[in-house]
Amino acid sequence: KSAPRLFLKKFGSSVNGFGSKNSDVDLVLVSDDMEWYESKFSWANSQRQFAQDYLYYLGELLPARWKTEYVGNARVPLLRILDFPISRTKSVHVDITFMNTVCLLNSQLLRAYADHSADTFALCQVVKLWAKSNQLVSSPKNSHSFPTSYAWICLVIFFLQERVGVVEKLIGGPKGMIEPIWGC
Repeated sequence: KSAPRLFLKKFGSSVNGFGSKNSDVDLVLVSDDMEWYESKFSWANSQRQFAQDYLYYLGELLPARWKTEYVGNARVPLLRILDFPISRTKSVHVDITFMNTVCLLNSQLLRAYADHSADTFALCQVVKLWAKSNQLVSSPKNSHSFPTSYAWICLVIFFLQERVGVVEKLIGGPKGMIEPIWGC
């Protein structure tokens, strides 16, 4: 059987509402037949190794004019396109991961918080901008030294839930909110 089709899905700040005009675009390669890919993990010793190999190979197939960087040692391996053209005069950074589907759920959850409360959204944006302006956000230059923008937003939401009590827990919350789909 040949490999099933793959689809690119957006996640991260371009989906969850916490992005800016300078944000990168995060994409994940997913399939509607995950079992086929999972059967290949044993060949590669692990899902991580398979993702690393697949992304490296994908980077080799992309046009040479797209400056790419393979980041296999990241917490989640990724292929970075440093200047993906979106118009004649503008380009964006694009990060592609492989089969990291939890990121889709995380983006959906943060989107729900952004839509649920304008005050929560505003505080998250202020803390994110403060952390970035003080170089306290993980970046390719300091990838393991600081929390990511995502982590800063999660910390704000946690603080508002636990310490201040002004933000509902949306997972498993009132009808119409996000229902838990994983066993935690």
